[in-house]
Amino acid sequence: LVGGGISLHDKGEFKAAIVKYDKALSENPESILALGEKAYSLMMLNKYEEVIKTCKKCFKIAPNSDELKTIYTTYANSYDMMGQPGKALKAYDEGLEVFPDYYHLYFNKGITLIQMEKYVKAITNFEKAVKLNPKHPGSLNALARVLYVKGMKIPALMVFSRFYIIEPEGKRAQLNMPYIEDITKGNAQKTGRNSVTINLDATALPEEGELEKQPNDFKTISLILTLNSGMG
Repeated sequence: LVGGGISLHDKGEFKAAIVKYDKALSENPESILALGEKAYSLMMLNKYEEVIKTCKKCFKIAPNSDELKTIYTTYANSYDMMGQPGKALKAYDEGLEVFPDYYHLYFNKGITLIQMEKYVKAITNFEKAVKLNPKHPGSLNALARVLYVKGMKIPALMVFSRFYIIEPEGKRAQLNMPYIEDITKGNAQKTGRNSVTINLDATALPEEGELEKQPNDFKTISLILTLNSGMG
């Protein structure tokens, strides 16, 4: 029954899937698998209150079940979709207390933090997600983009490069190419037949005696890249 429900869900037939899950639950009311899949289908129908209720039932039935990993994600996402990011963050943290090594919770928490414009904290969570699962393209993509937005272009370039190793084709790969081009061309612009103008951001220049002392601080390399692009 649950397998049939999953097949229907994958076809976008969420209501029919829930019927299957309910039949399974009539035979085994404490099936975490059926409850978790039902919660996911309910979320696709925007029935967030029901999702939260169903997830909480799972937590009560089997608080240490490994199947709760994805259910915590569904639970927190529902709060996010309801416009309650504070409760979403709390839900992610609750999940991480039980599953501190589950990368997807860090990834989704990072997405919520971006929406709250808490970029530094978002970067920290994406970094944790990537450390736990270096092959997750979603975490790499999100980390690279937020690093770029924060002006940390050399770290962004390195993460974008890692992303392309994992996911060299597809829509995200195409959308990321302009970022790569912007980083590698630096701030050099051709302003005449034989002249190039290089614009340097004063905040990007290393202080006297400062050579990558801070984590993810590549000011010297960024300066070299910019000067090199003007010489090309």
